[in-house]
Amino acid sequence: MTGKLVKGNLISATVHFIDESRTETLTTKSSSTSCLFFERFTVGNEEIQFRLDFNDPEHSEHPVLDADFYRVSDGKKLNLKGARREAHHTYREENNSRTYYWCYKGYSKPLGVSITWCASSRFGLALGLNVEVEITRTTNDKS
Repeated sequence: MTGKLVKGNLISATVHFIDESRTETLTTKSSSTSCLFFERFTVGNEEIQFRLDFNDPEHSEHPVLDADFYRVSDGKKLNLKGARREAHHTYREENNSRTYYWCYKGYSKPLGVSITWCASSRFGLALGLNVEVEITRTTNDKS
């Protein structure tokens, strides 16, 4: 899936933090039509905001795990330089699941994502009726 999320078709989205044995529900925001958001967490003096970005899919059509960085003291968004740039995009593991291993400054966070969608389809069916009528006229000639 790429591009805009159809929020009405999203049934549930959860993340399982493998090393913590903890599960969290991912959320959407009205300001973003292509991302699912995680709760923020702290690493050192930085707050991290994860989001799954469906608008920037990797080569296998899975969303990219994006990380944005904020200063804890004032909430200011930090520039993507050095280690932050390297940790900004994380791609899923190549094991046919949505498992991501995010690493930043010696801190690692393995996580698995589960997304359930409601798929719907509309079908149209057009039937045509072809009728052949043969009319035979006979005359009753009694002569």
